[in-house]
Amino acid sequence: MADSRDDDDKLLKRVLEQLVDLAQKNKKASPSRKNSDRLAEAVTTRRDQYFNPHFASYTNFGESGLAMMLFMDIVGYSNAKFQEGLEAHTKRLNKVVLDALKKARCDLDHVICLPSGDGMCLCFQDHKKPLQVAANIDAALRRSKMKLRMGIHSGGLTRVKDLKEGFTMSGDAINVSQRAMDFGDAHHIICTEEVYKELSKLRAHSNRFKPLGRHKVKHDRELELFNYACNKRKIGNPAPPKKSANTAEKESTSPPKKSPGRGPGASP
Repeated sequence: MADSRDDDDKLLKRVLEQLVDLAQKNKKASPSRKNSDRLAEAVTTRRDQYFNPHFASYTNFGESGLAMMLFMDIVGYSNAKFQEGLEAHTKRLNKVVLDALKKARCDLDHVICLPSGDGMCLCFQDHKKPLQVAANIDAALRRSKMKLRMGIHSGGLTRVKDLKEGFTMSGDAINVSQRAMDFGDAHHIICTEEVYKELSKLRAHSNRFKPLGRHKVKHDRELELFNYACNKRKIGNPAPPKKSANTAEKESTSPPKKSPGRGPGASP
């Protein structure tokens, strides 16, 4: 039964692809004909709706806008033993994230998922959801061998098309959320200053942000970072990240800067 459905899907996809090609050729041959434009757009949209489960999310987001990114990856992903069970770990992570989204009552058609090599980046238009989802994920993996680190940032994104004309998202905000995540260790939920300013005003989160100070990340960029944790509810990792401790140690052991000496012609 499943094989028959797969065959039907493949046949329908081939037909839709041929219709798209035909519409595009017709459009090039007669660029002034509005019907050709409408046909090409209609067939392309129908193909994407049927075969791309993320199509609704990209459509609802629009061409550009503000979003809050939750970037996560698996700690120890490059470990050889971990690689042996990579498929199982990936399925486990997908299930945990999906359950966390449902528990936070997220509308999946308003959440964009961008896969990465060892995790994913979730883009939310509802800025209250990422911390809820992060807390749910952390709770689900609290006693698991799989350990995650997460980073959250708020910024602008633009919807673009990839090489195969499918939708994806672009924007420096995605990179910043990853830089924040990179700063953390297992169970850390590291937030940028933008997230702190927006969500620390809410009563539920007011006492859970611990300042980590300003730190240099990739390309010598400085970020003001905060560690989101709650001991009472066992959310996050209250301990300072190792990178934070290393930065503080370097600053304490570095020699004091010498004041510039006065040259021969300098005034007293």
